[in-house]
Amino acid sequence: MYTLALLFKRHNESFDTLHMNTFKNQALAAIDEIKTLIDEFGSPNEGALRTIKSHVFALETSDNSFNEKLASVESWAKIGFSVRKFQRLGLDQVKHFALSDLMTARRIAKKWPDAPQFVP
Repeated sequence: MYTLALLFKRHNESFDTLHMNTFKNQALAAIDEIKTLIDEFGSPNEGALRTIKSHVFALETSDNSFNEKLASVESWAKIGFSVRKFQRLGLDQVKHFALSDLMTARRIAKKWPDAPQFVP
């Protein structure tokens, strides 16, 4: 009878590939959800801001460029969901900057290889 640890050790390569593909797909799905939340900028929405913050936290990887773009999106979300902060730059500008950083993060994630040696 195999224990879970032995199964992972024995089938490590397939587990790593599955883990990578799953994480990559989760990252792309989270980015899609964040994109829909950016459309709600312009009024306070603590729930949407919490969702963005939790995605940013959950998606932290060893890829610093990806992490920086998501952190920037979180900063823009704090402005976009504030009562007055977005008025300084204009709502369209805040949305534009947030979406620009988010789409850069998406491009980075899509370039991640589907190879077992990649570990986020």
